Amino acid sequence: MKRILSWLSAGLLCSLIATPLVAAEETGTQPSWQYKNIVDAAFVAEYAKIPIRDGVLIVDSRPHRKYDKGHIVPSINISNTQFDKMTHLLPEDKSTQLIFYCGGLKCPLSHKSAAKAEALGYTNIGVYAAGYPDWVKQGHTPGVSA
Repeated sequence: MKRILSWLSAGLLCSLIATPLVAAEETGTQPSWQYKNIVDAAFVAEYAKIPIRDGVLIVDSRPHRKYDKGHIVPSINISNTQFDKMTHLLPEDKSTQLIFYCGGLKCPLSHKSAAKAEALGYTNIGVYAAGYPDWVKQGHTPGVSA
């Protein structure tokens, strides 16, 4: 009996340890940090044009050094960690379409920035969750800072 209990305990422990964390994409649930309004590359492409369209602002939430290496044109860089210091770069019109992006599906920076913008009263916010890696994968030409 002692051997059976030991075996069952070991089996239960191993199954708990070996249970993989299931990605949100597999379960259809959103991580708690994910912003509610997710947009895709096609949506962003409608606004990522020169000349810049009125009524829209695309924001790269990654650190400045990553923005300099490549970004979606015509985005501006408001790093999530510097967001509170750079709100002057956001438009006065709180109904402006804001599109935030960062380093891909596992990156929370754009989601956090979007939540901060919403807290400031912005009402038309989307997050391009697939972010810059997807943008490049889709074949769009990256912008590079000189």
